Order: sequence, then structure tokens, then C-alpha cells
Amino acid sequence: MKLRVHQLAKELGYDSPKFLEKLSEIGVSVKSHLSGLTDEEIANIKRKLNKKDDRQQNKSNENHNKHVKETPNINKQDTTKVQNRVETNKKKMRIKWN
Repeated sequence: MKLRVHQLAKELGYDSPKFLEKLSEIGVSVKSHLSGLTDEEIANIKRKLNKKDDRQQNKSNENHNKHVKETPNINKQDTTKVQNRVETNKKKMRIKWN
């Protein structure tokens, strides 16, 4: 069964112009969004796009991990200090407004 490029693009969640760019990036040449694709070509395109998406996902995860800072250890004493400051500020605000 032949499927048109724009139909496959819609099925995979792409708009036609962007999908044509993706196809050229993965080495699939089509003349236009109305070109027909065989089942073999469709399977090949899906396989290549999945590989590319997996590589991009892995790369973005690596970049994310480089930039994420470790969460500092917060001990109970620090949280108590912060709570005391908050309570003190609340009391000051009540005094100013009364």
C-alpha cells in the first residue's frame, strides 16, 4: 500500500515542510509531500527516525546532567533557623500593620 509523504508526516506528528527536512537529513530523497512511499520505505523511515530521536534524547540527557547541580544537604538545624526567621518576620509585619 502506498502512503503519501504528507500522510506519514501527519501520522508521525510532523508538519510537511519539517518532515521533508527530516527525510533529507536521514538520506531519504522525495520530490514533494505528495510523493508516494512503499511499505518498505515507510518502515525504513520510521526505523531511522527512531534511531535519530533516541540519539538526540541521549545527547540532551547528557547535556542536562552536566548542568544540573547537586541538591545541597539541608539538615534539620537549617530548616529550624529558616522557620524561626519566617516567624520573626511575620511578627514584625503584624506589629507594623497594627
